[in-house]
Amino acid sequence: MRKFIFFLFAFSFAFIANAQVVLTDANNDTTIVVVKPAKGTDLTVTLKNNGGTPYEWKQKDTNDKVLSFDKKEERSDYKPKEGEPPMTGTPYFTDFKYKFTGNMGDAELKFDLVSFSGDVARSVKYTVKVSDKAAKKPKKKKK
Repeated sequence: MRKFIFFLFAFSFAFIANAQVVLTDANNDTTIVVVKPAKGTDLTVTLKNNGGTPYEWKQKDTNDKVLSFDKKEERSDYKPKEGEPPMTGTPYFTDFKYKFTGNMGDAELKFDLVSFSGDVARSVKYTVKVSDKAAKKPKKKKK
């Protein structure tokens, strides 16, 4: 299992009030540490899917104490060329949007790519640690 720790500083200054954290497939199975996010700061999980398939991303329960679910949106970056009909089966993205509550603690975000019959094709998860202080840098070993 690969693990990465990211330190994201979302300070509560007014000029950064609209800062946001974005997680994608590339961050699967990671731990993200967010230091002092302002209440209402956005966190978005963006997951890719292919149109025309019987699959959709579904979220599992999360810790509402740390993150509050806001909404789920689907979007596509595909734009047909002028005069061409839209193509079926083009990639699209599902955005799961959350807001930080201002509380400290951990939240585990889990999502399944589920078929209409209920079969799970793939799962992703992220651990979000909300802290009031930055983690200490590891000490260098003396030779």
